[in-house]
Parts: sequence; structure tokens; C-alpha cells
Amino acid sequence: MTANPLSTIPPIGPTTGMTAPPMSAKFKPVDPVRLLRQHLLLLVIAGLLGGIVGGGLWYVWRTYAPLYGSKAQLLVTGTPRDATQIVQFGTSSSELSEIENFIKNQLPVLSSDDLLRSAVNNPQVKQTTWYKQFGGDVQRAAEALQEDHFTASADRGSSLINLQVNMSLPADAQQVLGGIIEAYLTKRQIDQANLSALSAQAMTRDLRSAEDEIQQLEMAYQNFIRDNDLATVQNQNSEVAMEYSALTTRRLELELELNAAMGSTAAMMQAEAEDPDRAMSENEEAALRLYPSVASREEQLKQLQEEINVQAGLGRGEQHAIQRSLAQRVEAVERELAATMANELRKYRATQLALAEQAVEGLKATAAEIEGKARVAHERMKDYSRKLTQVAEIQSNLELARANRADAQSDLRDRRIFNAREDITRVQRQTNPTRAELVSPKPLVVIPGVTMLFLGLTGGLLFAREMLDQRVKSPADLKMLPDVALLGVLPDAAEDPSGEKSVERAVELAPAGLMAEAYRQVRTSLLAKMDRRGYKTLLVVGGQPESGASSVAQNLAASLAYNGRRVLVLDVNFRRPRQHELAGIANFHGLVNVLEEDAPWAAAVHQVEDMSLYVLPTGEASEAHPEMLEGQAFRGLLGELETEYDLVVIDAPPALLTSDSQLLAKQVDAIAIVVRASRDPRGMVERMLRRLDGQRADVLGVILNGVRSAAGGYFRKSYQEFYDYRENDKKRPAGADRRSRKPVAAAAAAAGPAAHDGDLRPEPADDDLHGVMTAEEREGLSSPAAALSFPPPETEDEPGIEDSFEIGLDDPPKRD
Repeated sequence: MTANPLSTIPPIGPTTGMTAPPMSAKFKPVDPVRLLRQHLLLLVIAGLLGGIVGGGLWYVWRTYAPLYGSKAQLLVTGTPRDATQIVQFGTSSSELSEIENFIKNQLPVLSSDDLLRSAVNNPQVKQTTWYKQFGGDVQRAAEALQEDHFTASADRGSSLINLQVNMSLPADAQQVLGGIIEAYLTKRQIDQANLSALSAQAMTRDLRSAEDEIQQLEMAYQNFIRDNDLATVQNQNSEVAMEYSALTTRRLELELELNAAMGSTAAMMQAEAEDPDRAMSENEEAALRLYPSVASREEQLKQLQEEINVQAGLGRGEQHAIQRSLAQRVEAVERELAATMANELRKYRATQLALAEQAVEGLKATAAEIEGKARVAHERMKDYSRKLTQVAEIQSNLELARANRADAQSDLRDRRIFNAREDITRVQRQTNPTRAELVSPKPLVVIPGVTMLFLGLTGGLLFAREMLDQRVKSPADLKMLPDVALLGVLPDAAEDPSGEKSVERAVELAPAGLMAEAYRQVRTSLLAKMDRRGYKTLLVVGGQPESGASSVAQNLAASLAYNGRRVLVLDVNFRRPRQHELAGIANFHGLVNVLEEDAPWAAAVHQVEDMSLYVLPTGEASEAHPEMLEGQAFRGLLGELETEYDLVVIDAPPALLTSDSQLLAKQVDAIAIVVRASRDPRGMVERMLRRLDGQRADVLGVILNGVRSAAGGYFRKSYQEFYDYRENDKKRPAGADRRSRKPVAAAAAAAGPAAHDGDLRPEPADDDLHGVMTAEEREGLSSPAAALSFPPPETEDEPGIEDSFEIGLDDPPKRD
């Protein structure tokens, strides 16, 4: 055999194109919309069952344990400010707040033990059937009424108190509620009467206290009048006040004169001490001229001057002897006058200083005398003022006491009028107890409540089961596994109305059906990856038995063959071979014989009729050992098969039960993992990925097999659209189908012949792997099966296929 040429194609990226995935979360996210679609029928049944059970419960409850309620209302008014005020509700926010606080305080009173015992003691209440069951035990009846039957409440912003009594008999409820209202109103009247009595007593005490005070003040006033002549005191106070005012005025004048005299004396003494020979002032000169010694000499000077003037009139000049004699006499008199003036000035100044000092002393003595008189007058005035203040205080207190007595008499009169008002209790009957009506059970509460309970329990159980379910049911579950690509989704065979409800050879037997279209989608996705990377061998492997890997490998190979490829299906499942059964051939001679006997492999290959599909079965493999799959013979065989065929699809045993897949992963180019929907858990997929990781083969992704429309999402809608499209296409004229196939035929004619056993097989286009089909496939696609909206293949330049399926699951299908 030839050497193995597989080593020339290295995998792209890391060893397998993915890292070892971490363990998935124990709880998976749940799509409530998908869960609702999936279990809608069960939820409807649960709702109907809940409605039936609720109706039955309501009927039994109403028959054996009904409750009838009687209602009444009490009106609360504001507090009157005086005896004649008309009370109105809601006149201000403060009044409304006060009423609400009053109601809050009264609600506990209505439910108190004392009040309910008083109500139970009412003769009408004792006649009820409800009371008789307690055997006359008032305390026990009151406790039962408080705990089980009576309620009191109030609405915010309202002045009404709502009362209700619920009992099994309508008449009992109405009578008991009436007894409670009667007991409460009676209690309010008694409490108000007691309060009014206490208030009247307090007002009477105040009135008596005011009268006693008036009597004491009048006596004090009379005593003062007796001891003091009030008119004399008033007159004397006026005279003393006038005297004190005059003395105060005179004292101020003396203070001014004394200050002036003392200032003048100080100035004179200072001037004498500083300059005794200072020039005289005009006043001093005028005073000195009146002295006789000074006046006589001035008279002499006057006479001498007259004599000089006479001599000058006689023609005698200044040089005349008489004139010179007269001049000498004038000079002598002037000298005498100057000496006299200086001597007299000193005497005059000393005299003036002595007089100033005497005047100061006299003023001081007069001021001291005036001060003494003023002090005596002030004391007398204070005494008179104190007496007048005392009598004024007695008169003021007497007037105040008389006013207090008048107020007390008015308050006592208003209280008597106030106590006579009917609305003094502030609480009145607004409505009497109504005729008792059924309050429990209510059908609009019981039936919907039980129905919602059933729906809630059912939905909760479904949600919990879905959250704890580790199985892979839809593409969304695969998204929880990191680095896992989805190659495609294969629906359950029962979803295909055109097939035989079997997945085996679905592509061959029903090429226009749902299964065939799904395999075309998977084929497109695989070819998009394998052709780009140059892969020629594909290992199709499942994790556990019944995963459908053999059927997937056969149908996928058939779809590839319909695409114009020469495809070989190689069965390496030595323990449970299936490919010979699917192809309808004998299994006497096959792969085991080729590897053990070194026989030609061409003799063991079988071609499927009218197809470029070939099958190499296992042969007699009961005694075969898996180690031959890693021998040189198997590697050489793979190399020859790759040379002869376009693609080699290998059907391997379950990866988690045998080691065959790990051995094959070292020999092949690519691996496609088959996961059975609603059976295989996510942990199994993780273990497979870890087991196959690190080998030569590139794990292309996962094929989700056996997905049912009941899994939720938009599968059901997509399947239904496919059915409708297919049925409508069957009704179209035949010419329309032929016209629709002309582009395909033209593409096939233009593609040219292929060099494989003389077959005409066009190469697929990069952007349309459906472009060229065999005659059988084109005949099968005369119906619009390709219209089924499956996700596009994943490419290097396009979003992953799991992203496409996310649109299909979580959003409605979008149309151009």
C-alpha cells in the first residue's frame, strides 16, 4: 500500500481549533417564552384543572362554611369651639388631621374587650344563635367576636368609621353589629357626661376662687382708705413733687455758677503765678481810673495840658521857660500816675482774687443746703408714690378678679349649654347595619386564586425542571459551552411529513422533505469549512449509543454525493457496524479483511446505485481489535482513499464508550460530533471535547440531531412555514418548476466535465454549494424545500452558526 499522505495538511489555529472547555454551570438560563411555547398545552390543562378544582372548592366552602357580613358606618365630626358653633367637616386641613387622629384613637376602643363584653350583654345579641354556642360565657363570646368576627377600619381622608361583622348566619351578623354600635354610642355618652361633669366642677371651683379673691381685695382697699387719707396723700404728693422739681432746678443753677466761679478763680490764680507784672486789662484799667489817687493825678495832668495850650496860644513855644517848666511838671505827674496805677493794680488784683474765693465758698455752702432739701423732698415723694402704687395695684387686682369671675360665670353657662347638645359625643350613626350578604367564599377570588395556584405550581415545577435539566435540547443549550460551533440542526424524523418517519436514508428516499433539507444545511456548513482548509477525511462520531451518528454519516454522505462529490463511507465501528445495513449490502468482506489480509480495498468497496456514493463496510469484525486503526496499514489505506475520492466520511463507535475515536482523531482531518437532542447532557459534550482535543483532527463543531419542534423557540414556526411553502409549491404549474430549474441546468452545463470515472460532476461555487445537483436531487428539489429557514454555514468571514440559531430561537424570523 502507498504511504500515508495526511501529514501534509496541518490544522488551522490551535490543535483542534478550541481550548478545553470549562465545566458548564449547574443551572442553565431558561427562556420563559420558549418554555411557554413548549408546555402551552400542559399549562392550559393545569389552568382548566385549577378552574374546576376552584369551582368545586367554592361550592363546598359556600355550602358548609359560608360567611355573611353586615356593614355599618359611624360619622365623626369636629370638636365645637363654643356652645353655639355649627360643626362642619373638612373646613381646614388641621381639622381634618384632628379628625383622623381621633378616629385612630377610637378604632382600638371599638375592638376593646370592655366594649365587646358590653355588646355581648345586649339582650338582642344574647338571643342570636351565635351567642348560644358559648353557653352564656360572655368573656369567651367577646374574645371570639374580637378575634374572628368583628373588624373596624377607616379610610384615609374620610370622617367615616367602617364596621363589619362576619358570621355564618345573616341575622346574627346584623344583630351583633347593632349591639356593638349601641354599646359604643352608649359608652361615648357616658364618657362625655363624666367629662362634662368634671369640667363643670373645675369651672365651679374657678368661680368660687375668683369670688374669694375679690372679697380679699375689697377688704384690703377699705383698710388702706381707712389708714391713709387718699385725697391728702394725692395732694401732698403733688406739692412735694413741685418742691422737688424747684430744688432740682436751683441745684442745677448753683452747679453752673459754682463751676463758673471756680473756673474764674483758677484762671486768676494761674495768671498771677505765671506773670505778676502782666499788662492790665481794659476792665482793670477802667476800675483803677475810679480810684481817687489815680483820678487826682489825671486831673493834674489835664490842668497842666490846658496850661500848656494857653501858653502856646500866647505865642510861647516849646523852648520857652514856662513851657519847659510845664513839661517837666507833666513828666513828674505822669511818673507819679504810673507808680500809683501799678500799686493800685496789685491791690486790685489781690482783692478780686479774695472776692472770687469767697464767692466759691458761698456757692458751695448754698449748693449743699439745696442738696439736703432736695433729698428730703425726694424721700417724701417716694413714700407718697409707694402708697399710691399700692392702692393702684389693689384696684387693678380687684378689676382683674372681677373679670375672672365674669369669665368663669360665662364658661359655666356655656358648658351647661354645650352639654345639652346632641353632637357633643362627636360620633353619630351614618348608616344602620345592613342586611348581611355573602362575603366568603367569593367565586371571583376562590376560582381565579386556585387557578393561579395550579398554574404557578405547574409553571414553577416546569421552570425548576428546565433549569436543572442538563440535557442539550436546542442550539441555545450549546451556547453555554464555550468555543463550541454548531454545524447544523437535524429535526426529528417524525417532524417530516414527506418521509417515512425514519431518519435512515432520508436524503435518498425523500429528497424534497424536511430531513433532506436539514442535511443540505449541515452539508453546506461542513463544506464551507473543509473545502477552505483542504480537509478530505471527516470523522462522524457520537458520545453514546443511539446518538444517530451512523444515520447522520450515511445521510450526510448521500447529500454530499448529490452535490456532485465522490464520497466514500468508511465504517470503522467493529462492535456494531451499521453502514452495510443502511446501504443494503453484504458484510462478508470489508475493512477488517483489507487490514488483516493485506487485500485490495477496491474489491471491498460497494457503490450505491445511481449515486457517486461508495461504502466500505467493516467486514467480519467480531474478532477485530481497535489497535489496527493506528497501524501503518490503516494510515496507508486512508491515503489511497483520499486520492481516489473527494471526501471520506468515517462512521466511528461512541467516543465515550470506546477509545476508537481517539485513535482515529490522530489519522483524520476533521471531526463532526453528533449530539442527540433531549438525551445527551452538556457534560457529555464537554467530556468528548476534552477527549478529542489535542489530536491531529480539527473539531469542526456539533451536529444537533433529533430536535423536535416541541423544544420551543421558533422551530415549530419554521417547520410549519416549510410545510406550507412545500404544499403551495405542489399546486404551482409544471412550467413554473421548469422555469425555476433553468438556472441550475445552465450552471451544470457551463461547469464542464469532471475527471472522476468519466462522471460529469461540476465543482461547487464558493458562494452557493447548492449550485449544481444530480438529476435525482434536482428532481427531488422540484418542490421549494430549500425555502426552509435553517441557519447559514459558519465561515471565517461570517458570524458563527450559533449566532444564526440565536436569531431563530429568540427573535421572530426576519424577512426581506
